[in-house]
Amino acid sequence: MTNNLWNITLDDGVLGNLTPPDEIVAVQCKHLDKITGGKIIAKISPCRGHDEYETPDNMFEFEFYLTSTFTPNYRYSVMFMNHKIEYYPLTLQVDIDIAKEIGKYSGYQIGLSQITAKNEEDFIATLSRIINSAKVKKVINSLYSMIKSHERKKDIDFGGCADDVPF
Repeated sequence: MTNNLWNITLDDGVLGNLTPPDEIVAVQCKHLDKITGGKIIAKISPCRGHDEYETPDNMFEFEFYLTSTFTPNYRYSVMFMNHKIEYYPLTLQVDIDIAKEIGKYSGYQIGLSQITAKNEEDFIATLSRIINSAKVKKVINSLYSMIKSHERKKDIDFGGCADDVPF
């Protein structure tokens, strides 16, 4: 029988100390849920390509998007991110307006601009700038305003008109 040839342990810096990028985003999704009382929904989901672009089999791709309890069929794609098995470099494809705002605009394809994060620290810093961008805040504000408007309309007496009457 051959001896163990693996010269690694789970916590020696070779294995076990990386946080997957989608998990980093998922934590931020939970924070937004808490901030908005669950009304604005941020999600990170695996996907296999978007628009005309198809993800190669050796890549992992995720979509980070916003929606709300009032607009379950609507989604605003904040970004797509993809990586090989090593996580980094991580490629982010973000809305052109966001890329320009955070100073990371590098041309565009299908309405998106590509950003590369070299490592986890770089990704966290870039993610912070993305989710705090004016564009993302405007989308959140619009979604929240729709929810509040819908709640106000429920309280308005429309003079005997039923809310469920189709037009």
